[in-house]
Amino acid sequence: MTARLVLEPEIRVSREAARRFLIRRGLLQRCPGDEPAPAGTGGALHVVRRLEYVQVDPMLVLERSHDLVLAARVEDYRPGILDTLLYRERKLVEVLARNRLIVPVEDYPLFSVRFADTERENRSRVAELEPVMERVLRRIEAEGPLSSLDFEDKATLSGWWD
Repeated sequence: MTARLVLEPEIRVSREAARRFLIRRGLLQRCPGDEPAPAGTGGALHVVRRLEYVQVDPMLVLERSHDLVLAARVEDYRPGILDTLLYRERKLVEVLARNRLIVPVEDYPLFSVRFADTERENRSRVAELEPVMERVLRRIEAEGPLSSLDFEDKATLSGWWD
């Protein structure tokens, strides 16, 4: 006897109901009777867990986007709170999926398959760069700390993600 997949019946909702649901699920609106708004470091951790991740964007136009996401949802949020959760308390971790993401540390194992794939994909590139890495290390050992400007690069760049 084979197992049968049972599908739930289709549920129809209005656009307005879907909009209200997504706004509340994303912690962008509070309603009477809701729990108090998340606050401080614990609130930031709660929000990242609820959203499942926050995408990292290091560009600072107004503020870094991951800080804006949390500031919109956490009372008294300050940019240093995320750094505390990442680097001091280690309750969040930064991972590279297709983009850079900050995820709860308990979700880190979910990315292990992606990490293994990336390592496999980059193995030949790392082998190709091994002689360059050795030369750089030898120069640093001989001369001490160096800037990237201290190294000459004769490679031609395409202007993309070289």
